[in-house]
Amino acid sequence: MEDEDFPFCSDRCRKIDLGKWAMGVYKISSPVLDPEVLEDLGGLGSGSGGESDES
Repeated sequence: MEDEDFPFCSDRCRKIDLGKWAMGVYKISSPVLDPEVLEDLGGLGSGSGGESDES
């Protein structure tokens, strides 16, 4: 059973959150450049060498 409002508790909360993003209350400050953090995230956004290991 999947909740269509997940991860929000209701459609109202989903719309409130969307409004905050639209008004600029929430922001993605900058890309993560710390190698240790990138390693913890599984190398997301590393951009090193353009090699892809998708098997």
